[in-house]
Amino acid sequence: DSSPLFGAGRVEDTFNLIGHAARDLLASVAARLGLDLEEAARRSGIPLLTGQSLKAQLDIDWDEPKQRKAALSLLLEQVRSLMAFVDRELKAELEKPPLSERWATLQQVMVQDIEPDPEGGGPRIKHGVAKERRISVKDGEMRHGRKSKSSRVDGYKRHLALDVQTRIIVAAAVTPANRPEAEATADLLSDLERQRFRLRELHIDRGYLAAKEVEQQRARGVPIHCKAFPLHNGGRFTKADFRLDFEQQSIQCPAGQRLPLVLGQTAHFSASVCATCPLRAQCTTATAKGRSVHLHQQEPFFAELRRKQRTAEGRAQLRLRTPVEHGLASISRSQGRRARYRGVRNNLFDLRRHCAVHNLHVAASAA
Repeated sequence: DSSPLFGAGRVEDTFNLIGHAARDLLASVAARLGLDLEEAARRSGIPLLTGQSLKAQLDIDWDEPKQRKAALSLLLEQVRSLMAFVDRELKAELEKPPLSERWATLQQVMVQDIEPDPEGGGPRIKHGVAKERRISVKDGEMRHGRKSKSSRVDGYKRHLALDVQTRIIVAAAVTPANRPEAEATADLLSDLERQRFRLRELHIDRGYLAAKEVEQQRARGVPIHCKAFPLHNGGRFTKADFRLDFEQQSIQCPAGQRLPLVLGQTAHFSASVCATCPLRAQCTTATAKGRSVHLHQQEPFFAELRRKQRTAEGRAQLRLRTPVEHGLASISRSQGRRARYRGVRNNLFDLRRHCAVHNLHVAASAA
């Protein structure tokens, strides 16, 4: 299972992100040339960075769109002046840290957040969010993620694997908050293999179902226990109401219409048949076509999960994963909700340290 870990780096909007990255670059330039910050800013043409606050230097009504646009143009004009100065005066130094790293960071935030205004009039802040958008200058690996539609996480996810019998944490991983849970599976299994643990069965959150490593374990005969993905259709018939016959490779709708079933494809019921079906209102709102049902490549496995979830025995199996949730809660109390370090590697070290302490407490209580 996983839980959010808010990053230690400061999350900033586009203006402050660009300004912060430019200020860091300017500081490196000043150090290389033996200048103070104000003199370096004057020579490189970026006086906006000489004050304590970029937005105070811009001094506009931030609720006024035209003023915001003019302020953005001014900031970018001065940032480009700084970049041209660096390219001219310190070109030979651009491959040496920290100048190289700060140069790359400034370029990254400029590209991800700025685009030409299609209506003319210069640049604008990019509409929508760039893939893998950097949200912090100081921690380049932090990302925006979501625990739910209304709950955003700025930072990371921590992942744990726990032995449900002993309650010992046996594996840990950290990923940026925007990455799906499935991407942590390989790291968790690698931890298990390194310690020579053998998997007898897996009790997992459904976010890990998409991992190819889970499918590989299932192919090896390891039982997988997991809640099925919920099926929604606005109160109308869902896929669970259709009869899926994987042996005969057919799908039958609640009204008895049958079609061939092909995994990984979508079954389309005839528009003419659906138009006269007495169950149409309970099945689809489509007017020009009939009902369609997508069959996942792993649909037999998903159907098995749904079937188990409808039984008392199956639900009892799902509850065996509760110790994992308790382990996450224990780590959250110990480590806290906010990371102490920057970057995936450092936060993974910190997570493993807290897992080791948790395991000592578990061992002591069992003694």
